[in-house]
This record gives sequence, structure tokens and C-alpha cells, in this order.
Amino acid sequence: MQNTTIGKIEKIIVHFVGNKNKGDGVRFSDNLSNFEKSEEHILHLTKTQENQNNNITVIDNRELYDKVSAYGDALIDEATANGALAEIDADNEYTREIGRVGVMCADYESTYMTFQSLKFKSPLALGIENELKKRSLKQREAAEMLCVKESTFSQIIRGRRPVSMQMAKRLYKTFDIDPKLILEYA
Repeated sequence: MQNTTIGKIEKIIVHFVGNKNKGDGVRFSDNLSNFEKSEEHILHLTKTQENQNNNITVIDNRELYDKVSAYGDALIDEATANGALAEIDADNEYTREIGRVGVMCADYESTYMTFQSLKFKSPLALGIENELKKRSLKQREAAEMLCVKESTFSQIIRGRRPVSMQMAKRLYKTFDIDPKLILEYA
């Protein structure tokens, strides 16, 4: 390799030290042989890490899950950078390994992790609430206008009570709630 002169600096070689996610940094050197050894060392570590992850068939603890998950993220980043994910139905070593890692992570998650389901308000409830806001009405006042108890109206808005045909008519006539919305989400 030839020395390149940039002003008074002949060469600067940047060595990555440690793990960038843990706040480690870089060091500078003008010793090319150290850099070449570092590069060889990094390639060796990468291959060792890949071999360790290839030997894993089941994830049975959180520490291993975190390592395999990070490995999967790194694979996706590398595959993206190399263009291996450019095609939708790509079949290559990256996609096969990402699939294998993904299945192991999914199995661990379904066995050992609990997730709370997301709760969404129905579009009908949102429509009713929007009408109440537009008219500056409280739930109690709206319930009176619809000739129902406040608790009944509250249950309808929260999706805990079905909307009867009679209530659907009242919602349309009293608050001009879209009939399609009522039919679809009641």
C-alpha cells in the first residue's frame, strides 16, 4: 500500500475499538500493520459470531434472545447494505438466516413473553365523541338527549354494549352520526 500525502499528514488509520452501541470509540494510528491485524481480527470475530449463532437452534433465556435478536438486526442491516433484500421474494443466504433467526425469536416471544394487546376505539365511538365535543356536550347531557341512562350511553361509547336499531336511529337524528358508520361498527 502506498503512503498518501494530504498536506502534512501522511496517513491516518482509524481503528474501531469495542462496541459502538456501548459508547466505545476509535483510536488513530499511523501503523498500517496494526490496522491490518485489527482488520483480520474483526473478520475473525465476525465469523466466530456467525458460527456461534448458526449453532443456536432454540432460544431459552433472555440473554440469548437479546444476542440473537441483535444478530438478526445486524443481518438485516448488512443484507440491506449489500442489496440482498432488494427483491421481494429474494432467496439467498441472508434471507434464509434472517428467517431462521426470526422464527427462533418468535418462538421465544410466544413462549416466554407476554404482550398486552393494543386497544383502539371504534370509529363509531370516535364519531360520537367528536359530535359531543363539537356541541360542547357532556356524556350525561347526551344521554338525556338520547333518552337513555348515562351508564348505558357510556357502555355504548366504550363498545361494551351493542347499539340497538332504536339507538342507531336516535344517534342519527339527534347527533347526525353517519348511518354507514353506525351500520358498520354498531
